[in-house]
Amino acid sequence: LLYRQKGRAGGSGAYRGARWHRKQDIRALFDGLPAADLKVQSAVFLAGGDWNAMRNQEDVGLIAARGIFSERGSSWMGAMIAFGLLSTVNAMLWTGASTLRVIGRDMRSLCWLDSSDRRGEPVGAVLFMTNLVLLLLGTGSFQSLLDYTQALLQLSAALCVFAVIWLRISKPD
Repeated sequence: LLYRQKGRAGGSGAYRGARWHRKQDIRALFDGLPAADLKVQSAVFLAGGDWNAMRNQEDVGLIAARGIFSERGSSWMGAMIAFGLLSTVNAMLWTGASTLRVIGRDMRSLCWLDSSDRRGEPVGAVLFMTNLVLLLLGTGSFQSLLDYTQALLQLSAALCVFAVIWLRISKPD
């Protein structure tokens, strides 16, 4: 639904034209590409909710859930999704903190990221991530939060690629 929201024409129509009804239609997309042993799996897009009510709205997931599961069912579904996201947030928190801690060890100018409490927990990295999240949440709308997060992810990916290339050149062994 986020893909639909961020689609063309102001949030509507990202799925237009992306309908393939036969396996041959999907295989035709990969003609000429170096793809071997292409296996086609099924996916179902369950249309629900009022499409007109979703137009240019940020809470399209909630509108669709109400149309599919009813008001009470959408609340239960939201609670189950939120519960499932707890493990994802926990994994991102500790993976990010561990990565920032290693960066703090490697770069003297960022050594404060390596600070820890008496139990060895990465306090500096967690505080940095907390402040970054609070800054992003305080910037305004949901759309700006998505934009900032996407920009940071792209920057991070670009830096990773640059670092691999730089390490290959500077330390080939």
